[in-house]
Amino acid sequence: FRSNIKWEVKICKTPAMCVVETFKKAHEWKPDFLTFWNVDFDMTKIMEAFERRNINPADVFCDPIVPREYRYFEYIRGASQKVTASGKVTPIKPAARWHTVDCPASFYIVDAMCAFRQIRTGQPERQSYALDAILKAELDGKIQKLKFEEANHVKGAEWHIFMQRHFELEYVVYNLFDCICVELLDEKTKDLCTAMPSAAAMSDYRKFNSQPRRTCDKLHYFVLQRGKVMG
Repeated sequence: FRSNIKWEVKICKTPAMCVVETFKKAHEWKPDFLTFWNVDFDMTKIMEAFERRNINPADVFCDPIVPREYRYFEYIRGASQKVTASGKVTPIKPAARWHTVDCPASFYIVDAMCAFRQIRTGQPERQSYALDAILKAELDGKIQKLKFEEANHVKGAEWHIFMQRHFELEYVVYNLFDCICVELLDEKTKDLCTAMPSAAAMSDYRKFNSQPRRTCDKLHYFVLQRGKVMG
């Protein structure tokens, strides 16, 4: 695989400063999307790191050109369950949720995992939407998350703790390659560079998981272009 990725590495003293420096670069580059795979996990950790350092998220997520008094930030988690007309409550799987980050910035923050599933609505449900599973399926098994033989005996969250304690440099490489994998995946699927913007059309991206709302937006513009308004 060949990629157009050009990346920089910066060493920071705290997790919070890693996030601050990442967003400084994002504001400098001004991409269309800033993406995570399973954003709810990352956003939870980011908020915890900011709280420990007494950092206001609005000062990090908002574009620096926005005056301080006009900066705001809200992370809105997508619904985790739905209630039917009969009152039955069913859980919504993580990949089917749609999280929103509300802040004035040049980019839109999107969960690439949720976008991947939403774009393929109507297709058979995948057995797993974990990044490794999707990479293997979409990139013909040629690219996957990095593995380290020395840590094969450790599973789950303990794997990450083990790597951080005993293989610091290798763990940094693992995390960097996670970011590269998501970019490689999008270069193959065109989800964020083409499919999502085309499907959203004139609708706000926060409505992307709702086909009825997007249809309503299209209908609104359809009649507006004919000199009429919805009533």
